[in-house]
Amino acid sequence: MKNLKAISHGFKEFELVDENQQHLGKIVYTKWYSYDVELHSNAGNSIIKSEGFWTNKMVQYDGFGNAIRTFKYTWKGFVIEEKSGKKYFLETEGFWDYRFVLKDEAKQNLMEIRSKFDWKGFKSNYEIQISDNYTPENDFVMGVLHCANYMMHIVAAASS
Repeated sequence: MKNLKAISHGFKEFELVDENQQHLGKIVYTKWYSYDVELHSNAGNSIIKSEGFWTNKMVQYDGFGNAIRTFKYTWKGFVIEEKSGKKYFLETEGFWDYRFVLKDEAKQNLMEIRSKFDWKGFKSNYEIQISDNYTPENDFVMGVLHCANYMMHIVAAASS
C-alpha cells in the first residue's frame, strides 16, 4: 500500500504529501464558498469547475482547457469518468470507521480516504491509502480527494 496525506492549510488549501513528507501537489479553493478548485502538481496544473444548477457535476480541465474527466454526484457517491470512457466509483463505507473508497468497474478497491478531524485547528486532514496494483496520477488523486471533501461538506451541512 502506498500512503499519502492531505494536509489542510486554512480553509482554502490542501497539500498532498507522500510518506516522506515530499510535496506532490496542492488543491486550492478559489473562494471559500465555491466548489471550483485549482490543482497544482509537478505534472502541471488543472482546474475543476462545477456545472449545473445543483452543482452535482464537476469537470476537470487540463492546463489547455481540455476536459479530461467528469465527476458526477449521485445518491451513492461519485461516478468518475475519464475522457477514455473508463469509470470509477467513489463511495462511502463504514459507520464507526467512516471512509471513502474508490472502486473500478469490477468493484475492486483502489484507494481509501479517511478524514482525520483536527479539533484544535477545526479542520480536516485526510489519510489516503492506494492499492499496490494501482498507480494513479497525482491530479487524479487530488480530484478524488476534492470529491471526498465535497461529500464531507454535504454531510456536515445536512447534520447542522
